[in-house]
Amino acid sequence: MRRLPWIFSMLVLTASAAPAASAEAVLRRVDAPPAPVYRFQRPPQLSMVAGSQVYVVDDRRVAEDEFRYGVFWYVYRARWWYRARHWNGPFTAIEPRDVPRAIITVPPGRWKHQPGVAPGLATRRVPPAWVAEKERRIHGER
Repeated sequence: MRRLPWIFSMLVLTASAAPAASAEAVLRRVDAPPAPVYRFQRPPQLSMVAGSQVYVVDDRRVAEDEFRYGVFWYVYRARWWYRARHWNGPFTAIEPRDVPRAIITVPPGRWKHQPGVAPGLATRRVPPAWVAEKERRIHGER
């Protein structure tokens, strides 16, 4: 019976340490200009990119390239990427390598300001090497 509190405390410590380590691996500090701030009363208009699960914001109120993929909203503004869980933000700067491949491969005609020099976002159709590396990491391949 004396072991029960000790086992319980080890389980609590293990459970609390695991999310912190995984969150640290995903969130990297990026020194970027201030994130976009939107003050809209209703969500922006969206249209789906054919053959993908990416939605593009087609709204005149949004000057930047904004996408929705999964549970996140991504904004590309002046060579910087930002991500949020809600269309109104708050947005946090992220590294280009943390942008999903599905967004990187959005056709050129769907961008407002398609980047020409950002990694993986040039007009070429072949994904850059860092995308392949990211997918290998995700799937545990070497």
